[in-house]
Amino acid sequence: MNWLPPIFGFCLSGEDQCLPYLEQPIPAMPIPPAGQVLPPDVLNTHTAWVKASKEIAEQELLYTVREFNACKQKEGQFVSSYILKMKSYIDNLEHLGHAMTQNLAVSLILVSLRKEYDSFVQNYNMHSMGKTMIELHAMLKLHEQTLPPKDAAPALHAIRAGRV
Repeated sequence: MNWLPPIFGFCLSGEDQCLPYLEQPIPAMPIPPAGQVLPPDVLNTHTAWVKASKEIAEQELLYTVREFNACKQKEGQFVSSYILKMKSYIDNLEHLGHAMTQNLAVSLILVSLRKEYDSFVQNYNMHSMGKTMIELHAMLKLHEQTLPPKDAAPALHAIRAGRV
């Protein structure tokens, strides 16, 4: 089976048909009518389905945590696309039953921003703002507008060095 994040499913090797196990609730164990026994193949199938669903959820959790931890804002990446990507990992963790607090989510986002946001992060931490993800997103978008354009960086360095 090939792993296909973040759609919560597996694709069978060589096929394009995905099986979205985690999008559907685990079916209840069938109850046989009074006086009858559950056929072993039904019991085995249900047990295998539950086991596979749990394994998939564990793998999805591992993948999400790994990707979330490795996610850093890339050079030239707009803060909105970065926040939305981080938010998708946070939502995925919640869907898997591992929700994080708002403060932890905000802190993890702040520490993985580019260096251009260091003054924003310092100010945010100094004032213990405790904003929601939506409020942080809005604040970061405003701060992004105050950053100098990338092509202006050499000129700024020259001015600071006293060469202009």
